[in-house]
Amino acid sequence: MVTATQRYTLKFHTTNKVVQKCYLDFDGGYAYALQMPKEDTKDTLLSRAPIGNSTTLDFTDYMMLNNFGHVQTFEVFTDDDGSKWAWVATYASSTEKDSIGDQWASRIGVIPLDGTAKMLVLFIHLLILTT
Repeated sequence: MVTATQRYTLKFHTTNKVVQKCYLDFDGGYAYALQMPKEDTKDTLLSRAPIGNSTTLDFTDYMMLNNFGHVQTFEVFTDDDGSKWAWVATYASSTEKDSIGDQWASRIGVIPLDGTAKMLVLFIHLLILTT
């Protein structure tokens, strides 16, 4: 049997809902967390916290991923020119809801993770709709 040891405490400022996915990018120095916000079941909240020497990850940076749905897929990668991106589930189902009313994502897309690209997330839906 394996015993887990707590390494970090997660501190959020926008919602107290359960974390659907947490990704620790030690090379990039950030932790990312996905949550469903309280006020909408089609949107997903992506939060970011610096990984430092503290045992608390303080998620103050965030962006709303509109119409991404209930998401559990989030994988960070760096492309050939050094830009950081993430594979993420997206496109909330318009017909299927779970037992608490959340609408699950039905596709996989890519978003930029440059720390300032909040509006570029809307571009992902244009890519999906035109392919």
